[in-house]
Amino acid sequence: MAAIALALVFAALDGGDDASDDPSAEAVPVSLSEYAFAPDPVVAPGGRIELTNDGAIEHNFVVPELGKGSRELGPGESEVMDLSDQPAGTYVVVCDLTGHREEGMETTLELG
Repeated sequence: MAAIALALVFAALDGGDDASDDPSAEAVPVSLSEYAFAPDPVVAPGGRIELTNDGAIEHNFVVPELGKGSRELGPGESEVMDLSDQPAGTYVVVCDLTGHREEGMETTLELG
């Protein structure tokens, strides 16, 4: 009985088939600043993106074709965006805050 309990404890600690064990599930770091995304283009084979606002004003990361986007990130804020359930392809990404796209804050995102 004790051996079964220990086996269950070790299985719980191991985490089993956790997505974090899959290298394709690692979040790709993306910097948002005035008025650019880096890297450009963004390539995220696993669909997870770690957004960090390295700028001095608010920015966001919006994929209009997918109807997906981050919240408005203030300076220094971060968010992980999970698009792993979206179809593979190349999509336009913009910061849709007033005037940001017009200032050049647009890139492409390659999923899958």
